Amino acid sequence: MEIARDLLDVEVVVAVEFVSGDRGEVRSGVGFDALTVGTVIPMPPGCQATYARETGLCVTGDLTSETRFVPSPFLIQADIRSSMTMAIELPDGEQAIIGAHSREPHRFAPSHVESFETLGSVFGFVIRRLRAWDELELNARIDPLTGLMNRASILDHLDQCFEDDEHPSALLIDIDGFKSVNDTLGHRSGDAVLRVIAQRIEAALSPRDRLGRLGGDEFLLITNDGESQRLAERLVGHVEAVIPIDSSTVQLSASVGIARRRPDDDALGMVERADRLMYKAKSAGRGEVRADLVKTEASSLTDSAPAGRSDRPTESQVDEAVAGVRIVVQPIIDPATQEIHGVEVLARGPVGHPLEYPDRLFEAATTFSRLGDLELEIKRLAFDLHLPDDVTLYINLEPVLLCSESWMERLSAAWASAGTTSPVTVELTERAVLQSPGRLLQAVEVCRAHGWKIALDDVGSRSEGLAALRWIDPDVVKLDMSLIASDNTAHSAHVMAAVAAYGDMDRHGSVQVIAEGVETIEDARYADVLGADLLQGYLFGSPGPVEDLFLTDHRHRHSQLPAPQRRDDDRIATKRELITMTRHVESTVQSSDSILIASMQHLDNISRQTRRQYAGLARRCGFVGIIAVDLGEFDGDRLRGVRLADIEPSDPMAANWQVVCMSPTASIGLLATEIEQETPPGDDLDRLFRYRIVTEPGDVEAAARTLLRYF
Repeated sequence: MEIARDLLDVEVVVAVEFVSGDRGEVRSGVGFDALTVGTVIPMPPGCQATYARETGLCVTGDLTSETRFVPSPFLIQADIRSSMTMAIELPDGEQAIIGAHSREPHRFAPSHVESFETLGSVFGFVIRRLRAWDELELNARIDPLTGLMNRASILDHLDQCFEDDEHPSALLIDIDGFKSVNDTLGHRSGDAVLRVIAQRIEAALSPRDRLGRLGGDEFLLITNDGESQRLAERLVGHVEAVIPIDSSTVQLSASVGIARRRPDDDALGMVERADRLMYKAKSAGRGEVRADLVKTEASSLTDSAPAGRSDRPTESQVDEAVAGVRIVVQPIIDPATQEIHGVEVLARGPVGHPLEYPDRLFEAATTFSRLGDLELEIKRLAFDLHLPDDVTLYINLEPVLLCSESWMERLSAAWASAGTTSPVTVELTERAVLQSPGRLLQAVEVCRAHGWKIALDDVGSRSEGLAALRWIDPDVVKLDMSLIASDNTAHSAHVMAAVAAYGDMDRHGSVQVIAEGVETIEDARYADVLGADLLQGYLFGSPGPVEDLFLTDHRHRHSQLPAPQRRDDDRIATKRELITMTRHVESTVQSSDSILIASMQHLDNISRQTRRQYAGLARRCGFVGIIAVDLGEFDGDRLRGVRLADIEPSDPMAANWQVVCMSPTASIGLLATEIEQETPPGDDLDRLFRYRIVTEPGDVEAAARTLLRYF
């Protein structure tokens, strides 16, 4: 790799083998510390690696303006501009890719391409040798059911973390109620459920995390994430989402125990402690998380924690941390103007201090009864920030403190003395609002009396928390893109419907939706399709000092952001995006008292996947129907149980893409009309539609009546 880097005069060279349809494993690399050998990275359809795999060779002069594929977030975050990627054929029809990357735009000339192709054949031979060697060791380290690390290899990894003087957390995840799946649906379905759960957990992790299956329904996650408690809560949300299995659905939960490294720990002792904590969580009820206080781990924003610090916090250290607490901010961007709409304030302890990192800081303050003092100091610093008057200040408030009348009085006094003119929005986590709802409502009223807005954070992370939208009545809803853009269309549809229904209510005409966790341009585009007004995430910068934030011109820095696609009250989406939303809406249909009607324009749009899906839906729903042109040419046996309505090309419905789902307790509809374009797109999937998602029963019923007249 060093030879290739020197020959091509570039900063980064990486070779990756495709190990499944949508994942790759780094085989070799130089110049990119984030992608070490053995790192498994996602390679979804439409990404840079998949494009190179399909075309054989891909050369781009500027990734920030690339439209043929979605650039790799790893490269964008590393400020890579020029990229040259080539596919390499391996035995048994498998493939790998090799990429050469430069931070200089338009770096590659035809001579570089010729040298690169020559190098590709050499790397192909090397990768084939590495692959053969890996296959000999595969069965010794991989769980055959899930494809994760097995018990021995995940414990070996934890041992290696200790040898490298790292300070990881061990999260032991046990699936609640899994035995009932095997008992009622059989072990084959149980195995399928375990594979889905493993994929969901793995998809939510960073490249540095390692996940293994200990056996049965227990998983072990080794992470250096500095906010492992928050990570565990998010993973529980992924597990809780509905899992479709054949013609049934399964909804489980997870109990998680978190053990942090202690000075006298070994790998097995740490796992045993995580196991005990998991059982404490399980005894407390469904979907609980329990963690020990002792922890030495890095923040998610740094590579490693300071060495040599004391593991057990002391009262004097807490005093020091409260006195020297710092704040950092992360921008929230308005994609319409590409300017900073607001900043979210986050806390850090003094640099290099044992309590520098958030989890450890807040847990220690809670243990020594200093949480109120810590939070008050953080909020004083936040109120003292010198922000432009039109930039909103987003602050996180602990519900336990919000419920304290005396603490709220101190917070109000701090705000009044600061004299800040910036608008303030108070963020509440969806999980926390269910703990003491009565007292929390009183605190929310106090916040509103100050003119502060209320934001509900992490909406959709826990299924039972969506009801909080109605009684908290937030002004702002924050959606986590890692949940909404996951493979679980049923859960995504559930969250989309709840948020859309909340926004449709007349008294909520001004509700704002923020998509957080936006890491790529594709995330930003999808967030707009789902109705997000504002964007937050690493695409716009990691948390840092407020002074750095306003030194850069975000309009120039993020000029590649797509402008929000809206006309009047409707939004604009491509056919490709409509298909994704259609899957979300269709997945709300689960019972025999439901009806599903879809207008799909033309027979050509009814793919093999659609036929299989609708035939399955017809077996369990009261009515399933499809409207399209040329359906008379379709063999009805291939869609057994589905009612078909053939229409003429001149029928106004032929310009519409509509999917309506109704049951006695829920209603949702996707209503789209094609937009005539002066220049038809080259790709059928790029055709544009004006669309709305409707959830008001009256609107959905009216759409259903219009469609039912065709049958």
